[in-house]
Amino acid sequence: MSKLNYSGIPRYFIEYINPKTGKISDISLESFSTLEGCQEQIDSEIKQDLEIEQELLDQYEEDLKNFVFDNDTSDREPRNPVKYLIKYNRCPHLYIVDDAGYHEVTEHIITDLNLLQATPELIQTINSILNGTLDPRTFPMVREWIDACFSEPCSDELKMHAINIALGGYGIESVRTSKWKNGHWCDILCTYVNLGDSYIPTVIHHRKHGFMVASIGHIIEKNKHVI
Repeated sequence: MSKLNYSGIPRYFIEYINPKTGKISDISLESFSTLEGCQEQIDSEIKQDLEIEQELLDQYEEDLKNFVFDNDTSDREPRNPVKYLIKYNRCPHLYIVDDAGYHEVTEHIITDLNLLQATPELIQTINSILNGTLDPRTFPMVREWIDACFSEPCSDELKMHAINIALGGYGIESVRTSKWKNGHWCDILCTYVNLGDSYIPTVIHHRKHGFMVASIGHIIEKNKHVI
């Protein structure tokens, strides 16, 4: 999802998971602003399912009492309807919904985002930039940079500049390589937010691996053969 830029606010939806396959069978139409609200709805639905199941079971037991077996083959012993009910597992999950459908939002778009030397609030801001829920144009300095450009930068470039501003970095730097690839600035292996120390974990945009958190010093060491 790091390469996409969805608009909208993430909300919690209920995933209905088939217990036999472990796959999502459906996603709720109703959404919830909080995890607690979503869980309350799940608990309510489970309670309702149990009530329906009990009603079916009571009716089945009543049908059994009234059933009289004879030689008429058209008479069949009542079947327990509860055996044929599919009991879906339910769990809350974050999605952004637009005209193209449901887009999954993970808690952190980058697994190592917590390696950044930043507050939880700042890490959440960076995560929102990466997953597309916070438009980089929200930052005035990003808008100023766009106005100064001949053509508008791509989405990943906008995100990197917004993250640099959020982290209070010293700008976006590049690591160039002798291994060229097709595309704009095709000798650039990666760009990164300069935090003043090459061995401090920072946000990096690698041309092959996308966004990541690592120290640029370690990236350079791993790629000495092409730099």
